[in-house]
Amino acid sequence: MSVSVANQYLSGFLQQELTTRTPVNRRDFEYTLTKDGTAHLTEQVLRYLREIFVLANSARGEIVLYLRSILQEGGIRRLAVYPAGEVAETILHALDALDMEVVGIVDDDLARQGSSFHGRVVAAPETLADMAIDAVLVATYQHRPAILARLREIGLPRVKVVCL
Repeated sequence: MSVSVANQYLSGFLQQELTTRTPVNRRDFEYTLTKDGTAHLTEQVLRYLREIFVLANSARGEIVLYLRSILQEGGIRRLAVYPAGEVAETILHALDALDMEVVGIVDDDLARQGSSFHGRVVAAPETLADMAIDAVLVATYQHRPAILARLREIGLPRVKVVCL
């Protein structure tokens, strides 16, 4: 944001009595929220949080539709999620709306292995071969190539690999 735009905002806040201005020296000022300014800030934060909530619910609905189309129509009922992360968290919430059984969650990160992730113990990727699963759901965008390479290395011939 440019200085002129910031100054326009600050002037507007002063006119609306949302802030006060105290000189620090000949050139600089300190701006402080007034009681009305604090109330306005709280209102704006709540409005922002409501929007995030609406967007998150909309995204969850879209993810449910997408997962339903690729998993249920593909005959997948039991799956593992790889890796445990933010995308996996979103997917697990979406899978609650579907008739899917998450058999396991795996991750390469040794610090995550053995820890709990949404009520499930995170296992090492090598354990995928021992799981009775129809598919591995790759729950990352950033590390997808490395995870796909790792899955090829493990070798799961009868297990589908599904990427988001």
